[in-house]
Amino acid sequence: MEVDAPADGAAIVALGDSKFDGDGSTAEANHRWPDVLAERLQRDARGRRFGVLNEGLIGNRLLRDSPRGAPGELGDVFGESGLKRLERDALGQPGVETVVVSFGVNDLGFQGTFAPATESVTAADLIAGYRKLIASVHGRGCRR
Repeated sequence: MEVDAPADGAAIVALGDSKFDGDGSTAEANHRWPDVLAERLQRDARGRRFGVLNEGLIGNRLLRDSPRGAPGELGDVFGESGLKRLERDALGQPGVETVVVSFGVNDLGFQGTFAPATESVTAADLIAGYRKLIASVHGRGCRR
């Protein structure tokens, strides 16, 4: 959905995993982390120019697509990697100025459970992935 915004309006995109998606929060109560950020910004005159876009996806990983299960199974909803989603889900949004990320837990924790043990990830792998993501975000002029 797009809405009219003030001339100085800008978007903050929360791109990540279940922390942003709201897994475990009260359904339909807007208690997800991006909701709390948006509410806090609206209480501050300088923050009111920002809209917060929630691009959290439960089970999402930074480096690899999450395993696909059969339709309707949990693994069916985890989606493409954060690196693949970056352009479409964050940088491609109108007015984006800031991208906040939350990835890594599932990259490490899914090994041998939801993902094959052969998809092991090291700290160096995650750091390289974050650096690639940061370079893409900075390359689009987002610096905050």
